Order: sequence, then C-alpha cells, then structure tokens
Amino acid sequence: MHGLATFIVLWLQCCFVHPLSRTTRQSSLSLPSHFNTRDNTRRWKDIQRGGATLNEEENEEEEEEEDEMVEDEEVSEAADENDDESEDDKDTTFVAMAIEATGRTALGFLKAAVRAFSVAFSPGSGDEGVTIVGKITQRLTNFLHSLLSSSAGEKNGDDGDISTASSNDRRDFANYLATAYKVKATRNDHETASDEKGYPAIEGGSIQDALQLARSQSRLLLVLIPSNRPDRQTAADKTAIESFLSVEVAKMAEKPAHKSIPTPSFLLWSAKAKSPEAVVAAKRLNLEPNPKRPVLLVATSKQASTTASCQVLSQHHCNPPPNATTMASWLNTIRKRHKNLYQKMQHAQKELQIAQERVEGYRTSIVQERQRQIDEQAQKEEEEARAQAAAAHAEAIKQRRAEFSATLPDPAVGSMTLAVRFADGTSHQRQFDPETATLETVFNWVDVVAQQEREKVVLTTLNGKQTFKWEEEHKTRSLGEMGWGKMVAFRVTEATSEEAMSFTA
Repeated sequence: MHGLATFIVLWLQCCFVHPLSRTTRQSSLSLPSHFNTRDNTRRWKDIQRGGATLNEEENEEEEEEEDEMVEDEEVSEAADENDDESEDDKDTTFVAMAIEATGRTALGFLKAAVRAFSVAFSPGSGDEGVTIVGKITQRLTNFLHSLLSSSAGEKNGDDGDISTASSNDRRDFANYLATAYKVKATRNDHETASDEKGYPAIEGGSIQDALQLARSQSRLLLVLIPSNRPDRQTAADKTAIESFLSVEVAKMAEKPAHKSIPTPSFLLWSAKAKSPEAVVAAKRLNLEPNPKRPVLLVATSKQASTTASCQVLSQHHCNPPPNATTMASWLNTIRKRHKNLYQKMQHAQKELQIAQERVEGYRTSIVQERQRQIDEQAQKEEEEARAQAAAAHAEAIKQRRAEFSATLPDPAVGSMTLAVRFADGTSHQRQFDPETATLETVFNWVDVVAQQEREKVVLTTLNGKQTFKWEEEHKTRSLGEMGWGKMVAFRVTEATSEEAMSFTA
C-alpha cells in the first residue's frame, strides 16, 4: 500500500512538473525569491507525505496565490508610498536648489555690476583723473565729429583756425606747429629762397585728401602727428616737430625721386594732436596711440581715388625721435628703396591723365554731336517751314491773279493805251478807260501778264522822269489824273527785297 502511494506521487510529479514550474516562474517575476523558495519547499513536503491530493493541492495553490496577490498588493502599495515620499523629497530638494542657485546668480550679478561701476567712474592710476566712461565718451565724440566735419572745415583746437593746403599762405600749418610748440622752423628762415626752391607746404585737413594729392603728384606722404597738445607737449614732440620743419627735410622732400623721375619725392602732412583729423588718420593707418611718442611715418594711397585704401611704407619708432639730419637720411633711404613705386605712381598718373583726356574728349564729341543734330533738325524744320510758307504764298498769289484776271475791265473804245516792256525784251499793251481805271488796276494787270507780284514791280516811263511803285497814294489815282495822253509806255523792273518787304508790310 505504501509502495502504491509512492508510485502515484511520482506519477503525479511527472505529470504536473511543467505547470508547477511555469507557476513558479510566473510567481518569481512578481515576488521576491524567498517567497518562491518557501512555497516550493512546502509543496514538496506535502507531496512527499502523500497526504495531499491533486484537488487539495489546487485549492491550496489558489489560496496561496490569493495570499500572494494580497502580499504583492501590500508590497506594491508600500513601494508606491516610498516612491511618492522619495519624489516629494526630490521635488522639495530641487526647488530649494533652484532657489539657492538663482539667489547666488543674482548676488554675483549685483557684485559684478557694483565693481564695474566703481571701475568705470573711478580714475585709474596714471590717467590724470580721467575715468573709463570719460575716455569712451571722448573717443565717441571725436569719432562722430570727424565723420560730420568736412575736409576743408574748421579744425578744433586751442590756438585758433589753421588753413588747409588750398589757402593762399602755404606755411600756415608750419607756422602753427612752430608757434604752438615753440620750435624753430628753419625751412622758413629764407622765405624767398624757399619760394624759389619750391619747398612743399605742410598740408593740413583730411588725411585722405593729402594722400590723394600726394598720389596725383607722384609723391609719398610724410605724416607727423604729435602725441600731446601744446600745453602738454613732451620732449619727443618738440624734437620731432623741429626736425619735421627743418630745411634738411624740406630739401629732401623736394629732391627728385630718381634720375628718370623728375617729380619731387615727398609731400608733408600734419594734424593737431588728438584732433578729429588725427583720430581719423590713426584709424585709417591702423595706428596705436602712444601718449609719450609722436607718430612719424611715410604712407601712400594704393589708387588715385578718395575711397582707395592707404598703405604705411615705413614708420619711425621715435624712441628717441630723429633730428633733422637723421630724418632726412631716413627719408633718403625710403626714397631709394621705393624707386619702382615712384615709377608706378608716375605711370599710373599719366595713364589717368590720358584716360581723363579721353573721357573729356568723348564727352565733348557727344555734346558736339548732339548740338549738330539739334542744329540740323532746326535747319530742317526751318527749311520745311519756309517751303510750306512759300507754297502757301504761291497758292495765295495764284488765287489772287485769278481774281485780278477776272476783275480786269474790258477794253473800251477811245480809251488810253498802256504798253509795258520787261527786262527780257517782252512787251504787252492794253486799253484802259482813263476815267475809271486807276493805277492799282495797272499794277494788277502787270501782275497777271508778267507773273510778278505787284509789290515787287517798279513802273518807269521811257524818258525816266516818272517812277511808280506799289504805294498807297498811287492806288486811288485815275489814269486821267496822271496827265498822260492817249498812249503811254513803261519799263517794268523788279524792286529790291527790302523795298518789296516794306511794300508788303
């Protein structure tokens, strides 16, 4: 009996191994491992004891599954509560961290703003009490003023207005530099000799105008910009200006660029320290301002145009500034070094002059051609108008002659006979009633037979004593009042154009 029970248990184990294992796997997905182990142990003990049947096992399994589901729900609820608590804790922690970070950022921004304002409105060391805001404002003011001011406008400064290169006095800026900085301008010691030798003027005004002028003269531009105003001048400014105004530099500037290039070498230009012209020049030449040393350089324009870019060929360090001899030697070295540039500028200037002449000639030819066309059109219109007027006049004369021919009186018996002879030898005669016929009737008859306008006809007796023209007083006089006999003859000639016009008028 015991053996039979054991066999049944083993057979049941073999039959239900898959469902049991599947149930175990399903429960293992949702429950911890210790629940599965305890359930399997209890189940094996029941099977080994043999006191449980299949139905009982199924009932027990259902009850255990219900218990496990209850336990799972409790565990999941506990886990959800823990997750909610952790999420609440995390939300609270995140909000606190965000508030803390925002506060720190705002505090840092306020501290940085306070430091920036303190630095901007407090003078720095060595700046002579000038703040950063003051410097920025001054730079912006100078820049705007330089943009709005023209090249020939007034220049700001403490020493009055300085005329530009277009003024009559060619040494105004040299005199300003010499007077303001209290240096000796040896170039002006012998003014008569300077005029004879043609020392170049110290150009002022716009740097771009000076570059364009130098380019048009095939010269290089020597630029000097003092570092400080006359009331704050340095020894470097004084030395550089004195050398700049020396006769040695003036002679070197007027020295021919090369044996094959007779044009002078340099054109001199300067500006007031920290003036709008100086600021614009520093910007165009890419110069860094130095409060201790002046700017001394040689530049040129790449093209002969107001919009062309400029190029710095050589810049002196001015540490220390050169004296007159050294500056002249430095310029001589630059002159020899840039021989090809002088030739290129001279060639470009000739080409530009030729191009300008061509353009001017082309414009002149266009103007002349247009004027010729206008004159031809006017002449054509005038001829057409004259032809139309002549045709209209001829038509009017034709109609008038037809009227004259129709209104001539018939010859009467015992009337006066009039004969006319023309310049070509032809002659005509007709009888008129001396009481009714007037001199106007005779002129109308001559107009018809001679095909000449009566206003242009002159009747002269054969003896030449009487001459009759188309005049008002002769029109109404009858032939009997003239005192002629039964026969009278006339020569017919043509009046001059002035007389005919006066008669017509």
